Amino acid sequence: MKALIELAESIAGSVAIELRSAESLENTRFFTEASLRVGRAVEAVLYAYASALKMELLDREITELAGLVKTIRETQAKIIRTKNCDDVRSLSNVSKRLSEAISKLSEDADKRVGTPADSPKRSEQLFREIRTYLKDTGYSENFNKLAPHEQMLRGLQEIRNRAAHASLDGDVSEIEEEEYRTFAEDASGFIMNMLQQIIGMEATVIT
Repeated sequence: MKALIELAESIAGSVAIELRSAESLENTRFFTEASLRVGRAVEAVLYAYASALKMELLDREITELAGLVKTIRETQAKIIRTKNCDDVRSLSNVSKRLSEAISKLSEDADKRVGTPADSPKRSEQLFREIRTYLKDTGYSENFNKLAPHEQMLRGLQEIRNRAAHASLDGDVSEIEEEEYRTFAEDASGFIMNMLQQIIGMEATVIT
């Protein structure tokens, strides 16, 4: 991992920081915690790659629709909890607000652009958007290089999430050494590929 950390330091400092932390945790045999740091390094290299393309990292949302989605979710939870018919009827207000939102969005193109949300894009979403961007800008070589990695990223995220979150069934779920080493090797290959492509992009200067 040392060579990868050295390369990351010159291109994406946040990736190097996460990998160095993972290495330290690995050396003290905290494999679950090390897995979380490796997963964060994967996220960081995606942010670095998107930034090299000058892509937006934050999600965007349309305020009127985001409010409706929140109301629907809250009402759904209340209906499930209370099973009250009055709560079901309250959804009629949502229908009225949706009609109003449709009218505003139809009349005002600026509202259809949306505004940046508070949270960054999820890794898999960002990866897909990166590939779409590369395809649309005619950068086919990088597009093709990334093609085999979508399934790998999904697998990496699954292990990262297991390391980050408690098990739903209440059992303690740890990442053991053998699984960690396979995970770290796959993640290192993914990160190396992304860093090398960033170097190539900086050399050719995508506009």
